[in-house]
Amino acid sequence: MQRHSLSKTASARKASFVLMPVLAAGLMLSCRDNREGKPGADLAPPEMPEVPIKPPERADSAYQTGFVIGCPDWMVHVFNEPRDYCIDRFEAHLVELKGGVLNVHPSSVPPNRFSRIIAKSLPGVRPQSSVSRKIAENACWNAGKRLCTIREWIRACSGVESYTYPYGDNEQKGACNTRKTHIISQLFGSKWGQQMKAPETNMISGFLAKTGEYSRCVSSYGVYDMVGNLHEWVGDFVDDKIIASRPRIGPASKSNGFKAVPGNGIFMGGFYGTSGENGSGCNYMTIVHGPEQDDYSIGFRCCKDTGL
Repeated sequence: MQRHSLSKTASARKASFVLMPVLAAGLMLSCRDNREGKPGADLAPPEMPEVPIKPPERADSAYQTGFVIGCPDWMVHVFNEPRDYCIDRFEAHLVELKGGVLNVHPSSVPPNRFSRIIAKSLPGVRPQSSVSRKIAENACWNAGKRLCTIREWIRACSGVESYTYPYGDNEQKGACNTRKTHIISQLFGSKWGQQMKAPETNMISGFLAKTGEYSRCVSSYGVYDMVGNLHEWVGDFVDDKIIASRPRIGPASKSNGFKAVPGNGIFMGGFYGTSGENGSGCNYMTIVHGPEQDDYSIGFRCCKDTGL
């Protein structure tokens, strides 16, 4: 595996070690208020600062499921018609190229759209959230990859058996990171909006998991965390046919105005706070947000044509 230097620059250290204590202080204040019966009383302290990522040695003994010939490291080969493809084993995190050096991008902070960011896929890493479709697309492109299509995403999730969930047709409680309490409500009560992008949200222990942490949440292709943990952008856009195929999507809410309309982006799989609102398991599809949506619940992974 090609290795890159991930040492932090002075500016990156400043961002990590100045921003995070401020967020931690704000959260501790929230916890103090929680003793008075306000939301978030049971939340554990945040995991801060974020630990720098060190590329692991390839551990085929731990991640041996799946066919890998024709794919880069940490991707698996999916057999498909009309052509096979590769898909990341894990949800993506980001590195940022500055001055010829790669630095880890803080996983809960929205990337600057003018930065050169590159998608990476590794086990044991907090995946990137708060990412728009365009940012995800660019990160995959800079890695020599692309966003997956809906069909590719579902096939990799459901495995060679075409299961409803990565591991079978019936949901197994706790197998994937789903059905957690709604953390935004716990932290902020009914006040939503910019709180959906609060960097501390996904640093709270017990909610967003590191990649591969849910060892049973893996398909027979060897792809992890496709149900729950984070929503994942795909390359398709909403059209009339997709809207007609999703009868469970209701009309626009009077409070938030979300509505399924052509041109919206699509993200798949649900996140740690969802259950079956928009479909079961690998068929979970959200189509009511524009492609610019970039809140705490949304991440991505990449696909690539095989080298065969």
